Order: sequence, then structure tokens, then C-alpha cells
Amino acid sequence: MAHMISGTSSRGRALVLGFLAGALAVVTFHQGMVFLLSSVGLIQSRVYALHGVPPFGVPTILNQMFWGGLWGVSSGPCS
Repeated sequence: MAHMISGTSSRGRALVLGFLAGALAVVTFHQGMVFLLSSVGLIQSRVYALHGVPPFGVPTILNQMFWGGLWGVSSGPCS
């Protein structure tokens, strides 16, 4: 994938890939754990929740993916 984004620095590619990795980790691992824990009754939460988060009303899953993406950028190889 790195060769597909020509004209960008390797640091820029690393930041983009870090963001994507963090966002996808929320969708797979975080939401998978929420599913497992709610299935056995340890938590009361919904997988892929779509209710809005204040102040802008962004769906919960998109909000979590954004913050996961920032985590991916901050813990990547460039930090």
C-alpha cells in the first residue's frame, strides 16, 4: 500500500496507516470484546452503537473509531 501513495513522505504514510490501524482495531477487537462481554452479561452495552454523541451527534462507533485512530497515530513508529 505504501507504493500506492506516491508523493508523500514515509512519515506521512506511517501516520495514515497508524490512524487506519487504530480505527480498524476498534471495529474488530474492541467491538468483538464488547460483544463477548455483553453476551455473558458482564456489561450492558450494544455492539456498533449508532446513537449520537454530544455535542455534534456523531454516531458512537464513528466517535470510537476516531479516537482509536488517534491512538494508532500516537503509538505508531513515528512517535
